[in-house]
Amino acid sequence: MKRRILREAGYGQCTEAHALEAAVASDLRRSIKSLGLLRIAINKLRPSLGNLPAQIPTMMDIVWDTKGKRATWVYSNHELAPAVRLGREVIVIVMSERLRMVRDEFRRQAEDRASEGAAPTLRVIHGETA
Repeated sequence: MKRRILREAGYGQCTEAHALEAAVASDLRRSIKSLGLLRIAINKLRPSLGNLPAQIPTMMDIVWDTKGKRATWVYSNHELAPAVRLGREVIVIVMSERLRMVRDEFRRQAEDRASEGAAPTLRVIHGETA
């Protein structure tokens, strides 16, 4: 967050959208080495993460245009075809399964915290994390 890649969230204020955004940034970072370009890509992709339907689409890929420096969500093969036929290098990052896993885990953790009365998940015992 120091480099303003991800949106800030105060302690205990992380939302599902924050978790999804972190997953996208992590996966994009493997293909986009420049933090400035990563910031541009995340800013372009972020709005869709806050408006996901109850069921994450079966196909939800990111197409990164390495020359045009553009990131685009695609949701079908019909959308994917023109997105990759640019005559220059593009990278396709499959995200649907990863986003489903992150969403499911975030919700499970939120339910666990709610059932525990929001008890801390980490304790320090004798200077070690337990």
